[in-house]
Amino acid sequence: MKFKSTISKSSVIGLGLFVVFFIGLTVYFWLKNPNNILVNVIISICSLGLAGFFLFLFDTFYEINSDSLKLKSGISKEIISIHSIKEIDIIDSIWNFKILFKLSFLSSSNRMLALGNRGIIIKYKNFEEVYISPESQENFINELLKINPEIKVNRSEIP
Repeated sequence: MKFKSTISKSSVIGLGLFVVFFIGLTVYFWLKNPNNILVNVIISICSLGLAGFFLFLFDTFYEINSDSLKLKSGISKEIISIHSIKEIDIIDSIWNFKILFKLSFLSSSNRMLALGNRGIIIKYKNFEEVYISPESQENFINELLKINPEIKVNRSEIP
C-alpha cells in the first residue's frame, strides 16, 4: 500500500524562497559577467540543486509491502523491515525545539524523509529513527500494526 507525504505550507514557502533566491543569484551573476567560467559553474550547481528540491517535493512517498516499509524522498531511499520497528511517536508539530534538536543533523541515526509538519517518528533496530509524514497517519499506522502488532504507539509529543 502506497502513502504520499503531506506537504506543509512552510515547506512550500521555504522551497519557494529558496528557488527565488537562487534564480535571482544566478541571474545577477550571469548579467554581471556572462562569460566567466565560475559564473557558469555556479549556475549549473544552482540548477542541479533546484532540480533536486523539485524531485524531493514531488517524489516523496512511503510504501508498505508484506514485511518491509519502503521510504522514498527525492534521491533518498530506505527500506526498513517492519518487524524491526519498535515504536512510533505521533508528532503534532515538528516546530518544537526538542523535536527539531532530536531530528537535527547532529545525529547520523536520525533522518527526515518528510515534507509535512505533522508526522511520525519511527524507531527501529537499536537506535535508528526516521521522521515521515504520511497523508493518512491512522491508516498508515494501522497497516504497520497488522503486520507487526508489537509496535508501541505513543500518541503524544516527545517530552
